[in-house]
Amino acid sequence: THEPWPHRQRSVAQQQRRQREQRDSPGGRVIHRTRLAWHRGLAIESAVDGLKGMTMPMRSWLFVPGDSQAKLDKVAGLGADVVIVDLEDAVAPPAKPAAREMARNWLETHRERGAAAERFGRWVRINPLDTPLWREDLAAVTPGRPDGIMVPKAAGPEQLQRLSTELDQHEQRLGLTAG
Repeated sequence: THEPWPHRQRSVAQQQRRQREQRDSPGGRVIHRTRLAWHRGLAIESAVDGLKGMTMPMRSWLFVPGDSQAKLDKVAGLGADVVIVDLEDAVAPPAKPAAREMARNWLETHRERGAAAERFGRWVRINPLDTPLWREDLAAVTPGRPDGIMVPKAAGPEQLQRLSTELDQHEQRLGLTAG
């Protein structure tokens, strides 16, 4: 029999959704990217102190190289909704250790600064999860309590689960509330 076009589209979409759920559910537990992001506090909702639970407009995301103190000093006053300190492509390999330290210091400095209307999301873009550099990035910036971690070139839910586990361990060790 021939299915009408809309019904066929719906059935194909449902079949694709079931395949994704099976692929993304190791051990029967669905680890969907969106759910993982909400659990970790990485979704597009404010995690800024004093604004938790309120949706902030996140229209502008500004990347700043983590190894440029001059750019880090200037970025807070530029009006972006989210500032992302980039430790990946914007930083040359020999400068990465210094960039991690600068990023943590910047996060700590801007955690409490400004009135609620002037606050912005403080995110960090770490190195890819298929390199050893991401663990060093995470260990260095977690004490600065970033509002989010941006993962470049993620290869799938297993990598994101590994990141989530590592974040939980760092937060527990630092006495921070998970998420």
